[in-house]
Amino acid sequence: MAVILIVDDNEFFNDSLTRCLKQNVKNIVVLKALNGKVGTEIMRCIVVDLIITDLQMPVMNGYDLINYRNQYHPHIPLIVISADTAQDVLDGLKARGVNEWVEKPCECKDVADLAVKILDKGKTATESVLIP
Repeated sequence: MAVILIVDDNEFFNDSLTRCLKQNVKNIVVLKALNGKVGTEIMRCIVVDLIITDLQMPVMNGYDLINYRNQYHPHIPLIVISADTAQDVLDGLKARGVNEWVEKPCECKDVADLAVKILDKGKTATESVLIP
């Protein structure tokens, strides 16, 4: 069973993406957070196999979430979904180890396909050694 964490302040998008992932990705649990702070709190308690995050959020943005992930959980693959497509942003995300980038607005099925691709490459939390 793979655990996917969606971090986005738009509740409607969170719910839509959750439904789409559950329809298109086998054997998953989807957790949701409305900002990076809640996302990091979840990662402190639960082993996550994939993070899908927005960049612009209140309280703690996606950049800070990526920095937290890089420091404490660098093994977790990450998909960024954002409307900000400036080349310097994309280059910065690549340098920070972001696996995939999807521009908003997006098709949820495309995100689900990326999730399958990423999860198929690695072992899920229940199959791998847990890293604190």
